Amino acid sequence: MSSFMARQAWMASAAIICVTATSPAVAQIKTFDIPAQEASSGISALGRQADVQIAASRKITAGKRTNAVRGAMSVEQALQTLLGGTGLVARGTGSQTFTIVADRPVAARPAAAPGESFAGSAAADDESAQDIIVTAQKRDERLIEVPQSVAVLTASAIEKRGASQLLDFVDKIPGVSITTLGAGQTQIVIRGITVGADLGPTVGIYLDDVPVGGTNAFSNAADIALDAALFDVDRVELLRGPQGTLYGASTMGGLLKYASKAPNPSKLEVQARGELSSTRAGGTNYSAVSAINLPLNEKLAVRASAYYSRDGGYIDNLTLGDRDVNRSDIYGGRLDIGFQASDALEVRLSAFAQNIKRDGSIAADYTLAGRPVDNRLSQRRQFNEFFDTKIRLASGTLTYDAGPATITSITSYQHIKTDYILDLTAAYSAFGLPYSAFGYLNSKPFDKFTQEVRASSNGDTRFKWLIGGFYTNEDVGNEQDFVLRDLAGQPAPNVLYRLSAPTRYKEYAAFANATYELIDNFDVSAGVRYAKNKQRYESTSLFAVAAPRRSSEGVFTYLANASYRFSPTAAVYARYATGYRPGGPNYDIADFAGNPVPAAPFDADRIKSYELGFKGANASGSLGVELSAFHIDWSDIQIVRFVSGFSVIGNATGGATVDGGELVLTVRPVRDLTVSGAFAYQDAKLNRAEAALGGARHERLPNVPKFTASLNGDYEMRDVSFRPAIGATLRYADKRSTAFGACGTVQYCLPDHVTVDLRASVMLGPVTVRGFVKNLFDVRAQLGQKYGFPAANLAEVATAQPRTIGLGVSTRF
Repeated sequence: MSSFMARQAWMASAAIICVTATSPAVAQIKTFDIPAQEASSGISALGRQADVQIAASRKITAGKRTNAVRGAMSVEQALQTLLGGTGLVARGTGSQTFTIVADRPVAARPAAAPGESFAGSAAADDESAQDIIVTAQKRDERLIEVPQSVAVLTASAIEKRGASQLLDFVDKIPGVSITTLGAGQTQIVIRGITVGADLGPTVGIYLDDVPVGGTNAFSNAADIALDAALFDVDRVELLRGPQGTLYGASTMGGLLKYASKAPNPSKLEVQARGELSSTRAGGTNYSAVSAINLPLNEKLAVRASAYYSRDGGYIDNLTLGDRDVNRSDIYGGRLDIGFQASDALEVRLSAFAQNIKRDGSIAADYTLAGRPVDNRLSQRRQFNEFFDTKIRLASGTLTYDAGPATITSITSYQHIKTDYILDLTAAYSAFGLPYSAFGYLNSKPFDKFTQEVRASSNGDTRFKWLIGGFYTNEDVGNEQDFVLRDLAGQPAPNVLYRLSAPTRYKEYAAFANATYELIDNFDVSAGVRYAKNKQRYESTSLFAVAAPRRSSEGVFTYLANASYRFSPTAAVYARYATGYRPGGPNYDIADFAGNPVPAAPFDADRIKSYELGFKGANASGSLGVELSAFHIDWSDIQIVRFVSGFSVIGNATGGATVDGGELVLTVRPVRDLTVSGAFAYQDAKLNRAEAALGGARHERLPNVPKFTASLNGDYEMRDVSFRPAIGATLRYADKRSTAFGACGTVQYCLPDHVTVDLRASVMLGPVTVRGFVKNLFDVRAQLGQKYGFPAANLAEVATAQPRTIGLGVSTRF
């Protein structure tokens, strides 16, 4: 079904698939030849071939596939064959008419299916996991039919777990790791594509159909992944593996997509939630969020949401005597307008704003040998390392059903302003300079305009196609300064370092993808994208003004899939995909004498990924399985090199490989109990020694645990009026290094850790009361290390939130 058709589900006056009868012979034997296809097309085909009238709302057929029907049989038999396993049934409403309805009795157990949430947890009570619709391939599809590894956090799972920001869920996904300094300042790694401190992003971040953040190495986007509030989000999709063909540059490891709830003109809806909690050895946390969906008429609706969250912090800066320095405030809102301008044209206008203000980082000080310098929740900084980011994003989406194809246009503009300071005293104090403190202040204003236009086929799914074009224009301001204090601790003028380095990135791209059903239930697909980027870099330092430098680059990416569906709930697939990060002009550095130190441009690095997978659920819905195995080749890795004592960007010569796999199991032994487990294995290593990285041949890539696992259990008594529920989550991450070199001397190694969360809830009429304990056993889990100073025997280690106990209340009407 086309993406436009699927979105019609929010219209109360959804179109009806209707084939007019020309013959009254319902009970006669008919001969059918109908391939497996999207439900709307399959139902229409059967109606035509049987000369009967069949009515089916697009709301219940969206994202479903019907079975092949071939041979001589009655219309009733044909309908039963067509709809088998779809959760739909046909009910006769006359001698020549049928209506398609959902076959979902109240007591039925929802079918288990893999990937329905990040840890395999249950979907909402009123939706089968097989019915979850995702847009991983830029069209609405059932999750189980997407030929790649996709994890989905549904709205019900978000609410059940009380997740409110990125750090609440992303590191609980097996195969995903992070490096973070706190809210808003996080680097995401999927399937081991990292060398530690990455220059450009390897994971793309989308808000609906809009790419958020910078693309190239100068944007700092690798460290500042969009940390959008999760309230009023319909789902979060995580796509594993390179997505270069459909989503473009800097999606080598994968993609994280926030899908917001769309305006609904069929009903008034109000939601609100409040939460209060306390962190051991830390502060008090609280949040308040609300949303309203307001229908203005049968074709126009407005949806608005607002939120505020306060994290009380738990890290103390002993040097300044400041407790809980990582306290933070996150606040913002979203406004959505949905308008059905005609039967064929849908308009959606959106605005999103968010501020994150954090007083310090979540890093505690350790020696390289792994011992805390003072204690496991303290640091010593001459400056509190504040972080402040403001995001403003506006977008407009037009969707037009042109009959054979749906045409979609997405236009967006975003402004992001990020300011932060790092304390580099540990790095510079050994140089004998007449200063007692060195702070590195960075300010990055960022502006981005994007335009995408694409057309995707409608109707018969034996052949599906998608073709489109994409444009982005990105301007990054990069202002860097030292903040100095003299030996008496007083502010001192900056005569050491200052850099202003604005950059511009423009890209034009065209992409196409086609899927053909060779035989019933066996699809093959291929895709290609060509992207041309142009970049400009200029710099002004305390000592020199460098001439602008430019680069131009064209890159092809490719995609090939094959999938076979054993049934509507089981499929196997093979996938080949490529991805890249753009190259670019290099830094112009001047030495202390004012002489220019040129550096050659750096090239794009590239990924080739090979993947095999299986997704399936049994007929009773009590077991779901997702299994994938992959091999990745990574070439021309972008790294930091040093020229005349200054850092520039270069490419490694040897490359790296990653071999691994993921397994998700979901079991429902009884109706009210769901138990799930998700496991990942990643063997990521250099192909040969790389001097610029300090890495040896076959040395493991930093920040990539070899094993990760997540276990979940949820029990909800659905037949009890107040629906009591309890649940638990266990998360395991294996030990891993944070850089290349020997642990304890050159770099820091993170130990393995296990954390456990508990939750419970009851419903009191329209109000849900939820209690929770995060990090039940108060484990000092080490999430990552962004900065370390071997000469000072110091590692700044991001530390997980200690045990936090809280209570939340939510309502909707």
